[in-house]
Amino acid sequence: MESVLLLEENAAFARVIAAKLHNEAGCHTVIAANLAEARRQLESGVEDIIMAVCGFSQAGSPGGAALDYLLDKKIPTIALCEKYDESIRQRLADKPVVDLLLKRTTEDLNVLATAVRRVLGNRGLKILLVDDAAPYRVTMREMLERQLYTVFEAADGREGLDQLEKNPDIKIIVTDYYMPVMDGFEFVTRVRKNHKQEKLAIIVLSGAREEDVAAKFLKFGANDFIKKPFSSEEFSWRINLNADHLELMEQLRRTANTDYLTGLLNRRAFYAAAERQFAEAVAHGQTLALGMLDIDHFKKVNDTYGHDAGDVAIKDLASLLTRHLPAADAIARFGGEEFCVLARRKTPAAILEMFESARKAVEASSTRCGDASFSFTVSVGVCMKPMATLEETIARADALLYEAKNGGRNRVCAG
Repeated sequence: MESVLLLEENAAFARVIAAKLHNEAGCHTVIAANLAEARRQLESGVEDIIMAVCGFSQAGSPGGAALDYLLDKKIPTIALCEKYDESIRQRLADKPVVDLLLKRTTEDLNVLATAVRRVLGNRGLKILLVDDAAPYRVTMREMLERQLYTVFEAADGREGLDQLEKNPDIKIIVTDYYMPVMDGFEFVTRVRKNHKQEKLAIIVLSGAREEDVAAKFLKFGANDFIKKPFSSEEFSWRINLNADHLELMEQLRRTANTDYLTGLLNRRAFYAAAERQFAEAVAHGQTLALGMLDIDHFKKVNDTYGHDAGDVAIKDLASLLTRHLPAADAIARFGGEEFCVLARRKTPAAILEMFESARKAVEASSTRCGDASFSFTVSVGVCMKPMATLEETIARADALLYEAKNGGRNRVCAG
């Protein structure tokens, strides 16, 4: 099990921190009261320790030795102290800690939980460093890798564009301003032609003294600006704030586009995706089929087993459709117990087989809610070719769905 090692000599306070990390960062915490216990936990191999939180006293005992031990083991570590003063900050300035945070108040622990959640969320998050000064790149890479980011490098803007083309899932770019071949301004402008700010963050670094450099970059597509020279604390927090912003934007997009109950596309998102696919299919002469599905006698399910059971049935159906309609281009919950499926580039026989297979899978399945177990079926209407518009195609599938209902339910009606 992946775990966070918490080294804290105050047992009661350690339990408070562990509970906070579990509730707000969603992580399992292994507690060690001293260095010896930390060694045993790490050397036993029972837990997969991926980062650590270590209490650090001004006197340096026991936190100093424990902190050095964790850092020697290359474990990303956040240091905790009772008070934040310059002497402690200077003592830790040359140590590759993830961060130095306080542990006095509830708000301090909230900051800690956020920092831990951020580091754990960094795994797999890709950052591109673009700077012609190799020493700067080395320093930045070390700071980022200790926070579990995956780092790529480029010595100028042209190399940066090449790296981005090879790794289109890069989420953050850190670029210098003055570079040979292609400078930071041209690089940012080129990147922004194909990558929106809410999906790819660009942070510009510059030691330039002329006025309005930051405004110039922000106006033409940068998300943030850091003036050289900078501290490791400022750099890390700026990176993490931009990572948090991208994560928030992704959550908002997901919330806006997915059905809260099933995780499938919602009606609005389906129309946005289907309009593009419909137009593409018509323009290129591709086959296109659209199916409408509905749970049979759904009111009876709710009346007999309760509305919670109805929700479970809807979620189970969504799971079955996802599993048994792998060739579908889009699956959405249209509302209530009704679903819509779009599929392109399939023969009529393949389309019918796909929907019939899904119908049989639903019929053979069983849903459980609490102590109740029940089965249900679906009726399906499939429009086998695009009509004049997407709306007309959906209306035709809907009419075929009602034919299936009137014909006895639990069947596929195509046309």
